[in-house]
Amino acid sequence: LTNTPGPARQISATAGTPQSTQISTAFPTRFQVTVRDTFGNPLSGVVVRFTRPASGPSGTFLGDVDSAVTNSSGVATAEAFVANIIAGTYNVTATVSGVVTPAIFVLTNTPGPPSQIVATAGNQQTAQVGTAFATNLKATVKDGANNPVPGVLVRFTPPALTSASGTFAGGIDTVRTDLNGVATAPTFTANLIAGSYNVNATFSGVLTPAVFAMTNRSGPPGSIVATAGTPQSATVNTGFGVNLQVIVRDGSGNPVNNAIVTFTAPSSGASGTFGGSRTATVPTNSSGIAIAPAFTADTLAGSYQVTASALGVLTPAVFSLTNTHGLASRIVATAGTPQSALVGTTFTTNFKVRVADVFNNPIRGNLVTFTPPASGASGTFSGNVNTTTTDSTGVATAVAFTA
Repeated sequence: LTNTPGPARQISATAGTPQSTQISTAFPTRFQVTVRDTFGNPLSGVVVRFTRPASGPSGTFLGDVDSAVTNSSGVATAEAFVANIIAGTYNVTATVSGVVTPAIFVLTNTPGPPSQIVATAGNQQTAQVGTAFATNLKATVKDGANNPVPGVLVRFTPPALTSASGTFAGGIDTVRTDLNGVATAPTFTANLIAGSYNVNATFSGVLTPAVFAMTNRSGPPGSIVATAGTPQSATVNTGFGVNLQVIVRDGSGNPVNNAIVTFTAPSSGASGTFGGSRTATVPTNSSGIAIAPAFTADTLAGSYQVTASALGVLTPAVFSLTNTHGLASRIVATAGTPQSALVGTTFTTNFKVRVADVFNNPIRGNLVTFTPPASGASGTFSGNVNTTTTDSTGVATAVAFTA
């Protein structure tokens, strides 16, 4: 007598799960299932179909043969299965007609060797000197098929600290990639030197690094210094030869870009104007330099100071300027007229004149000649000296004059 098995009622995976292999390579163990009836008897000659995912991580059977027939032990062995180029975990199912629950093979396509590294977070950001950058630097390592590669050591390398650069928290600059192939650097803090630079992320075997473009911004203004235009002088009502210029720096000596500088001339007395105004407001350029508009002396001769100030800086920059008088254009008698004296005697008051330019500024050092009539009622100067020089107030005083 022979007891034959009943119809197929169960299918189970008996080899090939779970397992993994690198993308584009065959899994080491071929898939095997055993088909049984309700009472656990193996069934021979049963067709088993193996179904792989249609997209994403998956693979292909050798020769595209995706079915097998059970042997006398009820075992069906699939053709070799080759992973596709997408890394990840997935299931292949084995089914038999009449069996509701399939056999499941849990498979993983692992990434290929690392071949590229890209900056994925923290690129092109700025921070004030001495402060931390807002976003941690992240680099992703991928294989040749663009799959992320976990467990790879990545080193982040900033420039030497003698230039614009920064430091990683705890001095840690080497990080292992996570399951997503991402290496996240510790917090990165700008040093005290302003400027732009690159941080490179590298790992062994890859020539081209991931590059993070970073910029250390200068801190708030800490000092302002006059760098051009002091001291200097100009004739009244004419422009000064050199524009007033300052440089603004932060507390670490870095030039401050776009700091607002206000140049202020005296509101009275000897002074000048910036295009008709006593003040001028100018932003600094990328080198921390602010250049005032052309400055023109007003009509009053004398020395004075123009200040340049920046918000937050206590001590302004100071420019020492002088408006010099113009050419002599007027002479006025200021003492000794009218007066009289007996013939042969000296007039009581010495003659005085004031010499000034067109704007009535006194002229110092100007030679003045006093000339009496050559005949008739007249007189003579003591020692026959009839010339003298104006003093600091523009006044020339003649020697005694005798009728």
